[in-house]
Amino acid sequence: EEKIATIKEAQDNGWDRMNHFSKKLDSIEEQVRDNAHTVSIINKLFWVAVIAVAGSIAAQVWM
Repeated sequence: EEKIATIKEAQDNGWDRMNHFSKKLDSIEEQVRDNAHTVSIINKLFWVAVIAVAGSIAAQVWM
């Protein structure tokens, strides 16, 4: 009877830990999604700047 109670308690503790890790994983996943969005915006701004610089150099060369 005591062994069963001990096993049940250990199992409950395991489930609690897994739920805790699941919440942490969900939080990390949300942060990764936000960071991916930010990196995407920075990437687009970088290419806009590169094209603007290339355009200004081309305008100086051909004018």
